[in-house]
Amino acid sequence: MTRFETENRYYAKPEGGYEKAHFFCLVENHFRQDGLLIPRKMSANWTLDGKPYQYWRGTIKEIRFH
Repeated sequence: MTRFETENRYYAKPEGGYEKAHFFCLVENHFRQDGLLIPRKMSANWTLDGKPYQYWRGTIKEIRFH
């Protein structure tokens, strides 16, 4: 998977209230661990006023299974 998107995610508006907005996640690369393909770098984004707005960006450095 390199992209996930939906039109059904609510966005908290700065002036208050919520509205549905286009939301998408991008996966930049993956790694294999214990036979699983795991996203390494990802970002979560909204499309607001026709422009992408990056809400979160992160890197998974390690996964431990118990």
